[in-house]
Amino acid sequence: MKKIALLHYSYPPSMGGVEILMQEQAHILTDLGYDVMVLTGSGHEGDHRIGFVVEEKLRSIMQQNPTLQKKIVTDGIMDEEFSLLASEMQETLEKTMADRDVIIVHNMTTLIHNLPFLSAFKEYVSSHPEKKILIWVHDQTYINE
Repeated sequence: MKKIALLHYSYPPSMGGVEILMQEQAHILTDLGYDVMVLTGSGHEGDHRIGFVVEEKLRSIMQQNPTLQKKIVTDGIMDEEFSLLASEMQETLEKTMADRDVIIVHNMTTLIHNLPFLSAFKEYVSSHPEKKILIWVHDQTYINE
């Protein structure tokens, strides 16, 4: 059985189109017999068949630390604070994705909401060519200015 991971900044009950679609996707894939695990920055899943991991560091940096977001995006500074957060996310990915065959990332690679995650994910993908990676794009920074 394929083991699938779904990743996004948040999950219901946080409201948003991506969150709702991702929850529907988790339920549909589970109903089809796949082993589904969600890795998210916030939320809750009531279906015990779906693995669910909340890692607050995956939330938007603006919600966690607006000063860091400004430093990264506005000032272009990627210092020790950025590197430490990216390293912690790399550890989370290594731990939570170890048994996953397919990783579906919703929006996180096309938006600037959590660039330390993007750095960690880039490293993770480079280190794991055996993983099937799908990037599900709902929005992009260029369109959203």
